[in-house]
Formats: sequence, structure tokens, C-alpha cells
Amino acid sequence: MIARNIPGGNYSYEYNLSDNLGNVRVTFKQSPITPYSLEVIQRDDYFAFGLRKEPVAKAGLNKYLYNGKELQEELGQYDYGVRFYDPVVGRFNSIDSMSEKFDLLSPYNYVANNPIMLNDPTGKDWSITINVDKDSRTHYNILFTGAVVDNTSKHNGQADKVAKAIKTQFEALFNKNVDKDENGGTGFVVTAKAEINVYDDAKSVGYKETLFNIKDRTDEDFNVEGGGVVGRAMNGKVISLNEEHVDMLVNQWQE
Repeated sequence: MIARNIPGGNYSYEYNLSDNLGNVRVTFKQSPITPYSLEVIQRDDYFAFGLRKEPVAKAGLNKYLYNGKELQEELGQYDYGVRFYDPVVGRFNSIDSMSEKFDLLSPYNYVANNPIMLNDPTGKDWSITINVDKDSRTHYNILFTGAVVDNTSKHNGQADKVAKAIKTQFEALFNKNVDKDENGGTGFVVTAKAEINVYDDAKSVGYKETLFNIKDRTDEDFNVEGGGVVGRAMNGKVISLNEEHVDMLVNQWQE
């Protein structure tokens, strides 16, 4: 919101209306005098990667546009804080500091080339988006990032197979398309995607990645009364997997 002082000791208040991705679509103001009518100052539409279509503006040009970021007119790029983004090519102009998490993607990419489902508030990482379609069904788009490290003494933990199995299990478990809920109300859609990386050691794991740590069967993490421990969640971000049961886990999770 912007407040402007106008003659007569009154103030004019300008507001922005944004869509589910934070893109500013309409800028309007309210008259400070009766009947306090609303006036549209500017309308904006965008191509998928943020290139701005010709705005409909009357006055007071609003520069906070795609994702709510300020357009630097001399560059034609948006300021995301960490990096500048060029909507003409759909790429950031510098390398992603989190690029080690997504080694299959260009370090200059914007939201894994999926600007309809994802956004990037700071130019550093992605976020979950929630939107409602024309049939009033809510769509939840979830991205889970994890990492697998083989910490077994013989490095026989099959990290690549475990990573693939985790991805398969996560996406099979969370992807849903429900037409009606149990009470007969409007259903919902969950689109789940897992990005699971494999690293040589835990030092490479990103701060948002859940670590699946494959360890020897004799590791103290599995020294629990009764034995037979397949895996153990050490905290919210680290899960120890017993290498003795890796084959079983891989076969089960890939079914």
C-alpha cells in the first residue's frame, strides 16, 4: 500500500491485487472524498516466465510486478534480493547458491522451468504454491528435497537405488486427485515432486534437504532393545537407514 498526501489535508491510498504466485495484477486507489469510489490505476499481465505484457496505466506507474518484485527499468530485470532475474530468457543472471541441490538443472534456471506451479521469493530457493481452480478445487503443489549418503564401511549401501526408491515412494504416496471429499464437498488435487540427490558425504547436504544416512548394521543408531531396526529418525532432518535392510526397502518402495 502507498499513501499519498493530496491538497486539502487528505490522503489517497493505493493498493495492489496479486494472484496466487504473488504477481501484481491490478493497482487501484480509493478517492478520499465521498462517495469514496475506486479507480484502477494500472493493470498488468505476464507471459509464463514473467515478461510483462503492455500495461494499462493511467498514472503513478507501479514497478512492483512479477512475483511482487521491483522491475529495474534500466536493466529490464527484476530484483529478487539475492539475484537479478531476466524475464526475456527466463533465467537469473548469476549462479544459484543452492545449485548443488539440483545438479541436473542449470544453475541459472528459474524454478526448475516450472513457473506455473512454483515461485522463488528470494532467488535462492523454491516454495510450495496453493491455488484454487475454476471449479473451486484447491491444488497443492509440494516439492520435497532429500539427500542420500552412503556411510557404510564398505560403501555397499546402494545409495543410487535408495534415492530412486525414495522418490518413487514419496510421489506415489502424496499425489492425489480427489473429486469429492468424504462429506461430498469440493475435492482437491495434490501434485507432489521429490528431488533426491546422492552425495559422497553429509557436508554436501543442503540446509533444506532431509538426509537419508545409510549406515552399517552395527552402528549405534540401531542399538535398540529387541533389534531388527530398519531405520531410525534421529530428528526432523536426518533418518538413519540400516544397510542390512536396504534391499528390502528398495524393493518395497519401488512397488
